Amino acid sequence: MDVYEKAGTFKVSCDKELFGTEEIELEYVLHQQREENLTEHLLFIQTHFSKMYHIILKGILTAYNKSPKWDVWSDETQTFSRIEFHSCKEIHKYLGMPTIQVINHKSKILFGFSFFQNNRLSMEHGLTAILEGCSLLFIDTDDFCNILRNLDFPDSNRYKEYLYHLVR
Repeated sequence: MDVYEKAGTFKVSCDKELFGTEEIELEYVLHQQREENLTEHLLFIQTHFSKMYHIILKGILTAYNKSPKWDVWSDETQTFSRIEFHSCKEIHKYLGMPTIQVINHKSKILFGFSFFQNNRLSMEHGLTAILEGCSLLFIDTDDFCNILRNLDFPDSNRYKEYLYHLVR
């Protein structure tokens, strides 16, 4: 398979209450074969970004509450600590801006929202949410391509169950 990455930026409408503005510019990476053009799928994200982002926040809140290994980095004290979050919106300020990733994986268009820059949850590796359309599939503390690679292993059922359990 001859896969290459095409990167750039694009603007999306967003929740002004969360982002302080009605529009933000995000980085994207398209993981595509030479004959593919996944650019059109960025339009889906532009249309549905706010909905997708709120779904991700809800999934992260659920995963955070189920996983005692996730802590929050404090710039002030230079330490990790556990914070009790009561709503999805409280988590937003700890995530940083996502990089959007798109791939045609096993005939399905998957979107990755990768939170690495300025992410203070799971600081060491960041975290990635994977969606198919507006449906959250998984959240993991790894990058987009590694998660997909792990899902492709023949014995990946326990990994899938673990990821699925975190967001449900």
